[in-house]
Amino acid sequence: MSEGRTQLLSFPFWMIMHEQDFPTIYELARPSGFTRFYPPFRSSPDNYIWMPSITVDAIPTPAGTPLNIRERKTLRTLATYPRLAKDGKPTAMELRWDDARSSDMPMDSMRIDDYGDLDFEEFLSGFFNHLRAASKQWWIGRSVAPLYGFYRNDFRVDTRGRNLEAPLTRGQGTTSGLRERSIGTAMWREAIDRALSREPVPYFELQLLDARYGLTAGDAAFFVLNAAGACDGVKDIVVEELWAKANPGSQFDKWQVARGFNLIEHIEGGLKKISGRSFKQEHSAQFRELAELWSLRNDVAHGKPVSFAAIEHINKEQKKRSKGLMDAAETFVEWCQALRNSP
Repeated sequence: MSEGRTQLLSFPFWMIMHEQDFPTIYELARPSGFTRFYPPFRSSPDNYIWMPSITVDAIPTPAGTPLNIRERKTLRTLATYPRLAKDGKPTAMELRWDDARSSDMPMDSMRIDDYGDLDFEEFLSGFFNHLRAASKQWWIGRSVAPLYGFYRNDFRVDTRGRNLEAPLTRGQGTTSGLRERSIGTAMWREAIDRALSREPVPYFELQLLDARYGLTAGDAAFFVLNAAGACDGVKDIVVEELWAKANPGSQFDKWQVARGFNLIEHIEGGLKKISGRSFKQEHSAQFRELAELWSLRNDVAHGKPVSFAAIEHINKEQKKRSKGLMDAAETFVEWCQALRNSP
């Protein structure tokens, strides 16, 4: 095919790449032609946050008392970026005030040339799911705008509303944990290959990443439902797989192993019986957190409001707050994955 079509794409999230193993152009032959995937690139300036900077002339003022801001047409915006953990230790956020274009920033754009019939929407959905699951960069595929908050600038004013000082720049952001990994060549290409083959990512993995996103973005209900859903989903998979190993050739019946819909009862009931191990005994603190998480899940599922203030109150004695619930969910999913991989 002598002619193809290029798609230029930009995204409202970061892709943190491996600086010493940055992807290169990747061409793949396909039944309908071939597709060329370029390495990701950055289109936005360093301090871009997917929300507008404050325009000075647009700020409302009382009649006769204009603001004394003459040096800038728009006020300075602060952008923050997570830096991934090094040597098993978390790192601080990166702060950027200027609209420079540094080489070490996260990527936000992509180019794809297709000489065939690639379904771009389907491909991107699968590609980002795989990239997200492999790197544990939970913000991929979601807008990072909520992570920046709404506050941009502030300054002291007199009784007429006139500024007494130059505007200060405000902002917020997020740090990474210990699970996120930078994206190198092999991870990038594997995500492309799996997306093209329409290989799905286990839903519980995506739910766990969405739980982390909800926690950081301040959406309590979204966090609770996804964290609890990830635990319930991986539990069902483990129970069925272990049952199949113990009963080769037999038809699996979930209700023979774990009746009802209570995750906590299933963990210490059917899952304990079929695996010979107890999450409660091995991770007692996380088990208690998981019980609280499931209780909150039931509240949300039955239309009761839930907020991070309430979650923090529940965990006040342990001083873990909502992060303790997230840690419990991640620990349980990893524990279940270990059961799946055991001989």
